[in-house]
Amino acid sequence: MAAPTNISVEATSITTTVIFWDYTLTANISVWRSTDGVTYTKVIILPSLTLSYADSGLASATKYWYKVS
Repeated sequence: MAAPTNISVEATSITTTVIFWDYTLTANISVWRSTDGVTYTKVIILPSLTLSYADSGLASATKYWYKVS
């Protein structure tokens, strides 16, 4: 199964980022987040045709990594 492509992240405030991707298949999308780039926690499962997710309530001055699958 093909994974989402063209993933990008945009900070919209000091506590919110929006993750964008391209995906045309019918499987649900999972968004994963990490604060160390090694250990990821599943944040949400979204319907297949969703192409973005706003992750809010983040700690300011903290670096985050994301995976979308």
